[in-house]
Amino acid sequence: MKLKTFLTILSFVAIACSCNNEEETYSCNKKLNNWAHKNISSIRSMERETWLKLDENYKNTAYSAFTADQKMLFWKDKIRETLEFDWTEEEANHIYKLYTFLDERPDFFKTEYISDPQNFADYIEFMKTWKRDAIYDLNWSEEQVYAICYTGNRLVNKAGDIELVKSVRLKTVSETVKPNTCDCSTSLDNGCKKCSGGEGGNNCGAMRNAPCNGQSY
Repeated sequence: MKLKTFLTILSFVAIACSCNNEEETYSCNKKLNNWAHKNISSIRSMERETWLKLDENYKNTAYSAFTADQKMLFWKDKIRETLEFDWTEEEANHIYKLYTFLDERPDFFKTEYISDPQNFADYIEFMKTWKRDAIYDLNWSEEQVYAICYTGNRLVNKAGDIELVKSVRLKTVSETVKPNTCDCSTSLDNGCKKCSGGEGGNNCGAMRNAPCNGQSY
């Protein structure tokens, strides 16, 4: 009887350990996901300036592995950097609304915050209004809107062009990865793609905090 009880307890411990050891998925691309897990310490201490130097294939995966605090600092840095261009006062004020939105919601990138239906609805409504005002009141293009708040990449001009990085270093066969098609779509409607290997978490949409479920946010 004691042996049976011991074995039962042991099985529960094994299951618990298995659950705790279950790895997070940072990319549906297995090579990219393995890369993230092998480099998780450096990724979790990475600032946006370092992230900007990554090859484009690795950027989405690294961002997915960021902590909520990292993502907050990341987007505040992106907005501050964007404000350095010679915008009109009305344009600058509109961009700064993004910063204020984040500043008033310090838990914005935490899963438990954005999983709350009311918080998520608040986010979607804010971005819907922000994008509408940008296009109809400021006459911005979809490219400009995308470049400002749908990608963390550096804006290189007010027209909406962004800086892209492609590594020129030759990679070994084991390092080479196929282009990442499992993250957010880069189409101008800012939609997301579902991935055959599973969904990519809340790393799509405006400021990369909407679920990658095929919906456009």
